[in-house]
Amino acid sequence: MPILSIGSIKAGMLNVDDYLQIRLLHRDGVSAREIAKRLGHGRDTVKKALVEATPRGYTRTRPAVCPKLGAFTPAIDGILEADRAAPRLLGWHLESRVDGMLSKLALTEVEAYRFDDPASHSFGGPRGRNVVMFDRPGLLYVYRSYGLHWCANVVCGKVGEGSAILLRAGTVIAGEETMISRRGRSANLTTGPGNLCQALGLTGLHNKIDLFDPRSPVRLLPGKPPSSIRITPRIGISKAIDKPWRFLAVEPG
Repeated sequence: MPILSIGSIKAGMLNVDDYLQIRLLHRDGVSAREIAKRLGHGRDTVKKALVEATPRGYTRTRPAVCPKLGAFTPAIDGILEADRAAPRLLGWHLESRVDGMLSKLALTEVEAYRFDDPASHSFGGPRGRNVVMFDRPGLLYVYRSYGLHWCANVVCGKVGEGSAILLRAGTVIAGEETMISRRGRSANLTTGPGNLCQALGLTGLHNKIDLFDPRSPVRLLPGKPPSSIRITPRIGISKAIDKPWRFLAVEPG
């Protein structure tokens, strides 16, 4: 079964399956020389594939869903580092069914936290609350911030790596009255990670939920990518503050 079969690839270039094989082998520690030998590509072709975020000539023609690549599926993000996967999550829908109430929003702001990132909970290895970050992609990592607010993250990257994407804001699609009731106000309803979790009814009880399991009370579903994306340094942190790993959806008007 092909790992991914959407979009279009120009003749004479790597197809998506080849690209994914190269990336996966590289992340397993296989050298570019050995990858070229195994797959029958030139070394220059392999090296280019390792530095490009997506295959050359690739065009997404519909919301991208592939067979389980780990479990995280905005296109090929299951093998991409958090800072490359994060912007591809913008526009996706986060849906909760908590206490029998449906709530849904489209993600408009996210931040990436990598395993080699001093600002990440996973920095220094698995321990305590962060162990879910080292589990398979597509799981929900929910933690309490400063003992006050719940914050939700999508685990991404390779199992054992420890990367995740913080969900910071969204636009309401369904369940607005329920969200207002939970928040006790309508202002900044789903702006900010704590507000987003409160509006959707997310707590520590939802930690480690599989966002791609149809039976889950919290699910991540394909949506419409934004027209453009604004990139800034992350906010609310004291380490690695220069990393441009905050991504915001920008629509015209």
